[in-house]
Amino acid sequence: MLVTTIFFLATSLNVVVGLVPQATTKFIIANNSIQSKQSFLLAESGSEDAYYRIKNNKNTTSLTIPTLNNGTVTTTIDESGATKTISTIGNVSSKERKARLITKAGDNSATKLDNGIHIGAGGLFIDQYAVVTGNVYSNGPVTGGSSTRYKINGDVTSAGNNGSISAYSNTTITFLKNVYAKTINKSKLNDGYKNNCNFGSNNNPACVSIDLDSIPIKPLNTVKEATISKLVDVADDVTIGSSGTTTYIKNTGVSPTSGKITCTDGQCTLGPIKIIGNLTIDSNADVILAGPVYVTGNITLKGSSKIRLSSFYGPKSLEAIITDGMIKTENNFEFLTNNDRYIMLLSKNTAGANKNSPYAIDFASTVTGNVILNTQKGGTRLDYSSKLKQVTAYYLNIKNSAQLNWLSADSLITYTFPTLGSKISSWQEE
Repeated sequence: MLVTTIFFLATSLNVVVGLVPQATTKFIIANNSIQSKQSFLLAESGSEDAYYRIKNNKNTTSLTIPTLNNGTVTTTIDESGATKTISTIGNVSSKERKARLITKAGDNSATKLDNGIHIGAGGLFIDQYAVVTGNVYSNGPVTGGSSTRYKINGDVTSAGNNGSISAYSNTTITFLKNVYAKTINKSKLNDGYKNNCNFGSNNNPACVSIDLDSIPIKPLNTVKEATISKLVDVADDVTIGSSGTTTYIKNTGVSPTSGKITCTDGQCTLGPIKIIGNLTIDSNADVILAGPVYVTGNITLKGSSKIRLSSFYGPKSLEAIITDGMIKTENNFEFLTNNDRYIMLLSKNTAGANKNSPYAIDFASTVTGNVILNTQKGGTRLDYSSKLKQVTAYYLNIKNSAQLNWLSADSLITYTFPTLGSKISSWQEE
């Protein structure tokens, strides 16, 4: 009996010993599978966290690092224009899983700006010390004022059968490059360039007579506005300002932490938002533009304030502030962006189309920065020492020491409008 028992125990022990490696192997495989899935969940969590921040224009320089079972995730974001690639690596017990998510700016539109100034039938008036660097294309007349100190360093075209270029009274208008118009009068032309006209008088040298009936009227640059209906409504006037280090919003319907406008550490983040009323950027305010802004009333930009473009925007980006009303500024207002990023101010108002004040866009004081102005139906005035990039307007009055500096490199670039955060373009596990 004892022998039988010992034999049975030995046999059982051999069976158990034989099963242990198999069970251990299966346990290791199962544990590795669980850890791998946990790593994948971490990689997905990291990409979702980064995408949420990009979509909502939040900080991406200090990303939240999700943790699971002592695992970690590493997230990197690479930018190429309006496209961002989010790469994540989840790691639990050295079991790594990788994910890649590609986003593109939502509801993109694009425009190519070929001229420093593009003017409608109202034409261009330039006077005093104003300087334009870049081409001028006008569907109306180009007229110089009584001063002889202004300059246009670029090709100038006054299109159509009624196209004309001339100066006031006893003065002459000076051109540094090619000039094209049906009629050119009282102009100092550059003999080393083309100076073409059908009719001309009192020009030095005389313009070369050529049939210019073919110079086309070019429609003004337009901006896609399809996203306006998607913006969050704020049914009240909004004033953003600063007093010392304290920012404030004068608005009964919006709090500084509502998400529609956020103010922290002396700065307010604005957009995407639709304001049913007026918008005022008060003195000494510091505003970060993080999406499109549509205002149904007027926009007032007061002195010693600035608007910055959010770091969300990659190279060759442009964001728009659009209004049904008028835009006016007070002294020393700044628009701060990187060299190849722009802010557009667009007014749909008709004020100033008759070449008199008030204007749809009135920079009657010093405004500087990478700013593009657009008013399809109204007039724009640039005065004092404003230094901007480009103007599209039905009528433009530029004088005093105002400057437009549209470089040739700019005209070759098509700018995108990342209007409402981002959309997922593709996702995959690597």
